[in-house]
Amino acid sequence: MTKRIAVLLLIIFCLSCHKNPKQVSNCRIDSVCTALFATVGIHFTDKHGNAVSVKNLSAVNQRTQVSVLPAQASAGISQPGYYAVTDDSRIKLFSADGDDVLISATDSLTNQTKTTTFKIASGDCGCHVTKLSGEDKVVFD
Repeated sequence: MTKRIAVLLLIIFCLSCHKNPKQVSNCRIDSVCTALFATVGIHFTDKHGNAVSVKNLSAVNQRTQVSVLPAQASAGISQPGYYAVTDDSRIKLFSADGDDVLISATDSLTNQTKTTTFKIASGDCGCHVTKLSGEDKVVFD
């Protein structure tokens, strides 16, 4: 009987202890994501700075070899020559530390192909995709 009371008291004591919320990569597990919908994109221009329409756009996570392009990838989201590389709908495809993403596109007029690499993470505590590095613009000759 005394053993049971001791175990019961130990359980009650442990349950009553206040512990700090668990943290993952400096993020509280009970954190709430904002309603923001993040997009990582890239601008394609010619050597004169004019917007370029591209074809065969690809963006492949080099760690997993999976395409990270959003389902609705299209030109001119906010301006001509701008293309979405990925967005929050694809966040689960990225590690918290970031993955290299190889981006390739072909100028629809000259058929010249250019590639660049972004490092993209599931930043902001896994709430929003974040570009850690990479060019903002690709210039075709």
